[in-house]
Amino acid sequence: MDSEIVQKIGTKNKKALEQLYVRYERTVYTLAFRIVGDSRKAENIVLQIFSEIWNSNGELLERGQTLSVQMLKITRQFAYDERRKEDKKVSPSPCPEKTCFC
Repeated sequence: MDSEIVQKIGTKNKKALEQLYVRYERTVYTLAFRIVGDSRKAENIVLQIFSEIWNSNGELLERGQTLSVQMLKITRQFAYDERRKEDKKVSPSPCPEKTCFC
């Protein structure tokens, strides 16, 4: 069943992508939310993942692993990438002397 879905996504079968989405959207969202801690960012990660899978013709999904394991790996990768982006934005900047209360 899993390999059929991946093959069909490779041929741009929209129903296969819908099946994948229905099957994994909640799991992907939950894991992404646990990692990034923000519902909007988690929703964006879900959309990014399914868009990437579609745009890569299913190539983002590796052969030889169960689909559930692959979806969790991809989600972790995307979510931690998002966290790293946020960490870079929030990194402390030098404090101007006049406003520093350290």
